[in-house]
Amino acid sequence: MFKQAILVEGHGNPNITQAMINLLDSDSIDFYIHWDLKSAKPSFLSNYSKIHLVPRRKVYWGGQSLTFVTLDLIKFAIQGEYDFYHIVSGQDMCLMDKQHFETFFKNHYKSNFIDLHNTSEYLWRVKYFYFFEKLNIPRRLIYELALMNAKIQSFLRIDRLRNRGSLHIGKGEHWASINKDLAKKICNKSSFEKIKAIFKDTFISDEMWLQTVVLNPDYFFDNGSAIFNNAEKTRLIDWSRGNPYVFNEEDFKNLVNELNGEYAFIRKVEPSLAKKIALALK
Repeated sequence: MFKQAILVEGHGNPNITQAMINLLDSDSIDFYIHWDLKSAKPSFLSNYSKIHLVPRRKVYWGGQSLTFVTLDLIKFAIQGEYDFYHIVSGQDMCLMDKQHFETFFKNHYKSNFIDLHNTSEYLWRVKYFYFFEKLNIPRRLIYELALMNAKIQSFLRIDRLRNRGSLHIGKGEHWASINKDLAKKICNKSSFEKIKAIFKDTFISDEMWLQTVVLNPDYFFDNGSAIFNNAEKTRLIDWSRGNPYVFNEEDFKNLVNELNGEYAFIRKVEPSLAKKIALALK
């Protein structure tokens, strides 16, 4: 059986995640869900899919918490021996019915779907130390504080990567779909600890850790280079109308042609649209 795991990082309204469970409910698709401890504990129902609620922690924008939650989810799910692992948020919805979903990823079982850019532009996010993720201030101010923090540490010649060799720093969207080979390499004890050490006390590293790992297989993986076959990203995201844009019911007529196409997930959606998509694909 070709098995897949949906790794959900959610908070707030659980209705979108429940709509995706209703759509993909299958004995070959399970859900591993982390729900932000700052939100009320949700409950989810399924007929066939196994639903695992992993231990919860508080998640803060900009800090290490989201990166570590993702690593925890992969580590929990790897025990289920899945063929694919899909990292999604609680505001994402699937655009495929379960038959198309299975066929699509079965046909791409050697691929990983990661938004990947090799760049040094954001090196400052991991080169210096950041300890203020729990500050209860607007994101704009947190970002400005991080830039100031980076300038100060640069002046002091602080470099937490100094003894890490010449790492290629990657960046891209946090949301990705990885195959079992890459997931197992990430969860190897030595690799896992290296990843946690590199990205501890960093800034917005959720957009960088996976990309940096796959760009530096000889550093992170003990057993040689990873077989990394990257495919086009399979998320529908609209950055032209928002940061990103939140799709609503009025967008449904324009999304019909995307159903059971090349996009596996859409980010972000309102609950009413998620329900409408699920009904259309049933």
